[in-house]
Amino acid sequence: MTVTELPSIGEAAPRARLDRPVLVGNLVSGALWLLLLALLGAWPLSLIGAAYVAVASAFLARVYAREHLSRKQEALAWALPWLGAVVLWIFLIASIGDGVAWPAWLHLWPGLVVGTLCYLAWQLSALAVRQFLSWREPRSCGGA
Repeated sequence: MTVTELPSIGEAAPRARLDRPVLVGNLVSGALWLLLLALLGAWPLSLIGAAYVAVASAFLARVYAREHLSRKQEALAWALPWLGAVVLWIFLIASIGDGVAWPAWLHLWPGLVVGTLCYLAWQLSALAVRQFLSWREPRSCGGA
């Protein structure tokens, strides 16, 4: 944002735009997966996951609200939430203790696998939700 684009004193700053289909798709998909976790009795994971889903969904919706994305920006938009999921799962797996002190690097592989699978399942189901919402959206006819 340049100095000429800044709002004058007393004028409200422009609101951050969010891509509604991306936000709704990610939140609905995340809520369904987290509900499944809660029903299976893993409600602490559901609470941690809810915070992650909310932040990552808002991030992705904000990124995809932009007019133009370069390939690098789009790759980073996918990589950052994935990396967040991997780091989160590394810490979660490391916190599961059985009394044996494992080396820290031993948690990297399971965290990478579980974090990647969770992220892919979340994003694929979010894509399905977005497709369903676009299918249900009323279409305007050109001549009518």
